[in-house]
Amino acid sequence: MGLFLSGLGLPVGAGWAGDSLMEVIRDTTAWPMGEPWYWPPAWYSWMTSIKLCPLPPEAHVHITGAIGGITVFTLAVWFLHRNRNRLLSSDASPLLLSKAKDRTVLIMGLSSLYDENAVPKTRAVFQSLPMQDIAASKAGIGALAAQAEKNGDSTRAQNLTAAGKTNWQQPFRLVWTLWAAEHRRKPLRAILIVTSKADPAVGAPKPMPGSETQVDAFIELLADRLRDAAGHGPNARPLPEIHKVTPEGIDFEEYTDVVAVLNKAVSLAEQTFGVSHNRICVDITAGQKVFSVAAAMVTMNRKLIFSYVNNQGIPRFYDARINIGGESGES
Repeated sequence: MGLFLSGLGLPVGAGWAGDSLMEVIRDTTAWPMGEPWYWPPAWYSWMTSIKLCPLPPEAHVHITGAIGGITVFTLAVWFLHRNRNRLLSSDASPLLLSKAKDRTVLIMGLSSLYDENAVPKTRAVFQSLPMQDIAASKAGIGALAAQAEKNGDSTRAQNLTAAGKTNWQQPFRLVWTLWAAEHRRKPLRAILIVTSKADPAVGAPKPMPGSETQVDAFIELLADRLRDAAGHGPNARPLPEIHKVTPEGIDFEEYTDVVAVLNKAVSLAEQTFGVSHNRICVDITAGQKVFSVAAAMVTMNRKLIFSYVNNQGIPRFYDARINIGGESGES
């Protein structure tokens, strides 16, 4: 209520003060009759016509009004400044999977494997496992590995353990969660991937590879595991298209670059697949914290939602909004 009254006090106070001051000017001066505003002698004549002593009786009333208006305006500015943190607040409301599962386009960043030699190793590990096992949570992977050891299948146990140590497991978890969700009204139609460029780390023997050189292998591997899952019983469903958003990677620590390419991905989803914002999910898991912040900001107040796969391997979904006059929320 205080914020509302203060916001109302700004125009009221300014208008009151301005009108009263104009009346004071009219009370104490006289513009030469018939002279245009651009005529310099008229301005000189008007300035020399000011009479402050004695003031006309009506001028006292108007001066009091001007002081009152200035006081109201000043108090409103002070109160708004004092409560400025409450004027605009951000909130990310958690969403149940039932509210997120019908998103038909997934936009995601791809983190790079730290060594190019890790790509064929990861491919070999993932191709030995069904999609649902790769996408299991951290606890689920541990339980599956323990069961494999108990059954005497040490190779499967080793592959499950290795799958749980690669950062490509996180996007597989998210894709599986959305693609295989029960009772989807519409299938997952497309996965749009944003890649990173090589990071020339200072002092490192060689730059860390960017996912731009690994994305083709990732797409091939993800499509292969989805095809394998789609051909088995109750999980049979249409396969999504998988595309790179740009041919080259970006710096995941450059905020403006991340925002620009994610907005491009949103436009691509609208134009190519004919979807509206309420059918798009933007994943913020990949990359550095700057990528995550930028990706979340892109979704604010646009009916887009964002997802995050936590350290336990469980995807979470959020609806980010900017609120006026509310308390900041935390997610």
